[in-house]
Amino acid sequence: MGKPTDKMVQLAKKIAGDQGLSLPKGYDTTFEICKGFIDDNIQNGGGRTFPPSEKQIEYAKRLEERTGKKIPSEALSDSKALSEYIDKANSLPSYTLSEKQLNVFSRNKESLDESVQELLDRGGKYTKEEFDLLKKALDYLFTEMGPRSGGGSDNRTYSLSDKQVAILANTKNANLVSKRVKELVAKGELTKDELLECKEALNKIFESMPPRA
Repeated sequence: MGKPTDKMVQLAKKIAGDQGLSLPKGYDTTFEICKGFIDDNIQNGGGRTFPPSEKQIEYAKRLEERTGKKIPSEALSDSKALSEYIDKANSLPSYTLSEKQLNVFSRNKESLDESVQELLDRGGKYTKEEFDLLKKALDYLFTEMGPRSGGGSDNRTYSLSDKQVAILANTKNANLVSKRVKELVAKGELTKDELLECKEALNKIFESMPPRA
């Protein structure tokens, strides 16, 4: 998920200092480690609570709109309670595929894993975990369908869409994009393996952002 924000790092340090705790290795470089430490310890010691960040509230409100599950009023002033709400809301079936995505799956049924086909047969709405699985299947299909030139399988070249290039080149995502991937973006025409490297970087970026409602 990338690096934690400066506010998260400062909060982790404050919690550790107030409660006499040791900070875990990687708390200042890894989002999940920092968040896990804060969530586990934020209400220890006197039942103190801390307000959620603006981004956390915005994310929760998007989930509320998508799922219909109301945010408890007390959670808007309690970071840990809001995190619990977000976890529960993300486990609800609330994600849907677009017509374009469904058409891609329909045209490539023979290439689908059984688990993916079962989700498609069920239809309706999906949990975040199920939706992420479907997105990975789509990435694979787009990679297989995306030759731009060359005749033989060893000589085919691929290219990123303008939107993908813009996301990878965005300075806001610089900490999630390696020097190698930046060089590939500048290169333009890619081998299949190089395209997969770029897709992995895109997935990291998408995973670091809350889903849109």
